[in-house]
Amino acid sequence: MKLKNEFENFYKRNFGDYALVSPIFYGFPISIRYQIGMGLICDGKEEKYVKNAIHRAFAVFNELFNKDDDIYVVVNSYEDNPNDMADDDISVVHPLIHIKDECNFVFTFTVEDALKHLISNSHTRYILKAAVRDVQVEKLLEEIAWSDIDGRNSLRGCVYWINPRNNVIYHFYDDRGLDVASNSKANLEHIYSKFNDWILEYDRKRIDNIFNESSIISCK
Repeated sequence: MKLKNEFENFYKRNFGDYALVSPIFYGFPISIRYQIGMGLICDGKEEKYVKNAIHRAFAVFNELFNKDDDIYVVVNSYEDNPNDMADDDISVVHPLIHIKDECNFVFTFTVEDALKHLISNSHTRYILKAAVRDVQVEKLLEEIAWSDIDGRNSLRGCVYWINPRNNVIYHFYDDRGLDVASNSKANLEHIYSKFNDWILEYDRKRIDNIFNESSIISCK
């Protein structure tokens, strides 16, 4: 598959062996985690909560992606979870993107559990290539946010936006938060400063150390 090879060559060249699986923030040496959802979700106020979350997620997106950028949208659908079927995931994403090219395949990876045991997992990975201007970005972000609140779909945690122009990975994992990673601090320094107040306080020390460290950090 031409697109599969294209993507994997690009990814290996820029991100090495770091796995494109959640959580991106803890999996990459250069990353930021933002708090997206603010306050508690109260009955009758879900719409306002989601609207505010989308505002933050979209603001960060617009700093990292231009309308003319050709990007990869990667959807990981975990088939071993009966509540997260691949066909459901991609059926939500497809109508929101005018796709230039796409492919899908079974992707297998190994993770370490709490007892330090290695566990093999697999999912169906969809790679979609499109121009940003041909993606209904806000609508797709909205679908991700609502998946964690009312379960209208199973997109939570499985959609990754990758920009080859600046080597940025953007992962709005659900209504609560957003991870951004890159292979260079220089690519994220402007959003580290601009949206500093939105950084998740729990992880602030780690993030500050990344961007205040004088040594060069690399993903390769």
